[in-house]
Amino acid sequence: MEFLSHIEPDRYLSEHLQEVSQKMLEFLERAPATPLLTGEDIEKLFYYTGLAHDFGKHTTFFQKKLKSQFTGREADHGFISALFAFYLLEFQAEFAGEEPYPLFSYLAVLNHHGNLRNLDDDTGVRLEDNRKIKDKQLQDLRNNQREIEDNYSRLGLKVSLQDFIARQDELRAEISKQGFSYSYGNYDLGKKMRYHQLVVFLYSSLIDADKRHAARIDKGSRREISAFLVDEYKKKKFGGAPDNEINLLREEIYDKVTGKINRIPLEQKIMSFTAPTGSGKTLTAFSAALQLRKRVAKEREGAAPRIIYSLPFTSIIDQNFKVLSEVLALAENYPEAPQEFIIKHHHLADVEYKSSEGDLPLDEALMLIESWESEVVVTTFIQLLHTIIGYKNSFLKKYHNIAGSIIILDEVQNIPVVYWDLMEKIFQVIAEELNCYIILLTATRPLIFKEGIEELLEDKDKFFAGLSRTALKPQLADRTVAEFINEFERNFTSGKAILS
Repeated sequence: MEFLSHIEPDRYLSEHLQEVSQKMLEFLERAPATPLLTGEDIEKLFYYTGLAHDFGKHTTFFQKKLKSQFTGREADHGFISALFAFYLLEFQAEFAGEEPYPLFSYLAVLNHHGNLRNLDDDTGVRLEDNRKIKDKQLQDLRNNQREIEDNYSRLGLKVSLQDFIARQDELRAEISKQGFSYSYGNYDLGKKMRYHQLVVFLYSSLIDADKRHAARIDKGSRREISAFLVDEYKKKKFGGAPDNEINLLREEIYDKVTGKINRIPLEQKIMSFTAPTGSGKTLTAFSAALQLRKRVAKEREGAAPRIIYSLPFTSIIDQNFKVLSEVLALAENYPEAPQEFIIKHHHLADVEYKSSEGDLPLDEALMLIESWESEVVVTTFIQLLHTIIGYKNSFLKKYHNIAGSIIILDEVQNIPVVYWDLMEKIFQVIAEELNCYIILLTATRPLIFKEGIEELLEDKDKFFAGLSRTALKPQLADRTVAEFINEFERNFTSGKAILS
């Protein structure tokens, strides 16, 4: 029997399992080297998860469903595939330690066609809810035992379907045990947060690799961007030396910040750039990020970090995106594939993606944009924060591309104060475990990070004084309403905002 994973055009299941597994390893390989994401055990976790994720498609129920010949729940393949993933990692993969990797694989596969669910439900209620369906699927799988085992043999795995079926009670008990231990065991908060990053990274890699292979989308190589592109842009846009006091101050800010970003130790992951409104923070921060990107790429000896430029409101994204696009337009090969250099991602943004192969169809463009397959991503706090701390499939499929990135949080003071403690913890974890760099960009830096943060603009108070554009003139004398209206009319200039 020939097993298909998708139809129109026909795609063979063994090919799909192999391609997804390899793509997941590729995502892992291009992530920065941290203890969380390196080592043979982690590679095995990703490799086996990819090979197991669609195991349940070997049932004749699913094969008939592909041809519109069956509609029952027996064609569902998520739960039986998750059990098989747990089986492979628990009884066939040899791990050096005792980490709960089988549980992580089970959770990723179980939810790869939906959102990440509550752990207690996945290791408790759902085990029992799916029991009757699972028993019918196991009986069906027996009928195709030889073909299934041959399929996995071609993938390099010696699998005993009989052993998998015989261990069902043992699997259910062990899943419940590991789930209970994870939820209520002696793991401190730090370890749980690290495990959370790993589970989400695994899940993100799986769902993105799965969707890409199903749609036959394979993004090309990464793009080079000069670390000094903003300098080229400024020279072209503004010409020679600064011609007034304000521009002189802006240039001094630019030089101080870009100078410090090249001196700061790469171990310093969380920084702030605090400067007054009108000081040219966007270009300065982007230039600093490009230069940091060059330093990090040289240190890692691999792909340069993506730059994620995040803002609170869609209304100000267009303006920043326009400026950054003008800068990147000076990069080599930008016109042939602009979206490989920069994309804009929020719920109102246009969906278009031009690669080196030309304009992509809408569904392919959307998939690459939602996965943040670009060197620079301009997006909202909603997209970023729902990815870092969220659970929805549509947000999490780009999580693996956040690893190792440089994240600029512009106007960060707009994050509600009730979330500041959470932001501090989660950004510290992704900085440490995913090797991300965080730059807070603001005129009024909030106390989100109480320690461990480095200011990029030294002597910033000097620049606030020099660029102050507000004059307060108290007028406390008693006035009638009529006198106030007359005074307002004398001072009001049509077309100019006034506050009195």
